[in-house]
Amino acid sequence: MRIVNARLRLDNEGVPRVVKSPAKLYPEIQYFGNAQDIVKVMTDVFEIHKETQEVLYLIALNLKSKPLAFFEIGRGNIQETIVDARGIMIRLMMCNASSFILVHNHPSGDCTPSKPDMMVAERIKQLSDLMGVYFLENLIIGADKSSFSFFINVWDKENNNDKNKDHVEA
Repeated sequence: MRIVNARLRLDNEGVPRVVKSPAKLYPEIQYFGNAQDIVKVMTDVFEIHKETQEVLYLIALNLKSKPLAFFEIGRGNIQETIVDARGIMIRLMMCNASSFILVHNHPSGDCTPSKPDMMVAERIKQLSDLMGVYFLENLIIGADKSSFSFFINVWDKENNNDKNKDHVEA
């Protein structure tokens, strides 16, 4: 897997452009197939579990779940970070991403999502649905490399509950 850090910068005309740093090779994983692949990359390469404040990353993906770019979206304090939903969507559009993953850490080590974590995830999910970009995963990583997957623990359960509602006989 090629890991490319990216950021937005203004060019000489004042137009935002995606600026990418030289790629790092990470041969252990070719694409993101599950949450553990994401945890491995984010802890091995970015060492997100060692951060003393919350840090939010956006991973823009192509159709085959291969990363186009990794963006650091925000740095906060020990218990929160500011999430710029508009900025996330701008970066995804500029990369021509078809899907994305959000990853942030909980320096406390407790990966349980807070109420704001749940609200932000739902807001980003609604926005991504409107934009036609798939929000594949929202992952929280703790100091001990433990993780909480919104896909497994929240969204997949919601989908299964919706399917069960469709099959209830009256």
